Amino acid sequence: GSLDLQKLSPTTRITLYNFWDLLAFLANSAVFLLLGLEINIARLAENLPVVVLAVVAILLSRAVVVYSMTWISSRVSDPIPMRYRHVMFWGGLRGAVSLALALSLTVPGTEQLRTMTFGVVLFTLLVQGLTIEPLIKRLGLAKISRSAEQQRQLAQLMMLRASRRELDTLQEDGLLAQPTWQAITDMTEEHMQSVLHNHPELERTVLVEARQDLLRAKRNALAEALHLSVISEEVYREQLGQLDRQLLIWERFGEYADRPWHTGSVAETRGE
Repeated sequence: GSLDLQKLSPTTRITLYNFWDLLAFLANSAVFLLLGLEINIARLAENLPVVVLAVVAILLSRAVVVYSMTWISSRVSDPIPMRYRHVMFWGGLRGAVSLALALSLTVPGTEQLRTMTFGVVLFTLLVQGLTIEPLIKRLGLAKISRSAEQQRQLAQLMMLRASRRELDTLQEDGLLAQPTWQAITDMTEEHMQSVLHNHPELERTVLVEARQDLLRAKRNALAEALHLSVISEEVYREQLGQLDRQLLIWERFGEYADRPWHTGSVAETRGE
C-alpha cells in the first residue's frame, strides 16, 4: 500500500527524503563509474563527428517536440509564454537513465552507441547544465513575483500567530512556566513585528483576518448562548444576521469594509 507522508512526523519525513536522496546519488555514481570503466576517452575523440551529429539530432528533435506540443497546448488551454518554452527546450538534461540503457545494450555497434550516449550526456551536463541558470536569468524568470513573496511572508505571519495562540493555551493550562512562556512569547512577538516592519503591506491583510476571526468568535459565542438557553431563538437569529452581514462585508471588501459605500452591494448580494 501507499504511505501517506503527511501522517509521518517531520523528523521521519526528513530522514526518508535524505535516505532516498542518498540512494539516488549512489545509484547515479555507480552508473557513471561503470560507464567510465567501459568508455575509452581516446575513442570518444575518434568518434567526435558522430557525437556532434547525435547532439544536433537530440537538440532538433527536442525543439520539434517542445515547441510543437506547447503550441498545441497554448491553443486548447492557457497559453505558455515563449520564455518558458525556451527553458523547457534547453533544460532537457540527460544522465543516469540514458547511460544505464546504453550499458544494457548487447546489439552490434554497442560500443559506438555507448560512446555517442556518453558524449550526449556530457554535452547536456557541461553545456546545458552550466548555461541553464544564466538563460533563466536572462529571460527574467529568476525573479520571485511580488505576490509569491507576499504569500511566503503571510504564511510566516500565520504560523507565528498560531504558535502564539498555542503558547497562550499551554500557559493557561499550566503546562508552561511563566518565565518560559514570557521568553518564547517575546521572541515570537519580535519576529512578527520584524516581518510586519519589512512588509508593511501585510498589516492590512492581518487586520482583515483578525476582524474576521473576531466575528467568527462572536458567532460561536452566540451559538453557545443559544445552546445554554441564555438567549431566545429570536434574539439569536437577529444577532446572527447582523454578524453574518458584517462577516460578508469583511470577506468581500477586506480593508475597505469600514467605508459606507459598500452597504448597497452587500444588500444586493443577500437579495435584500
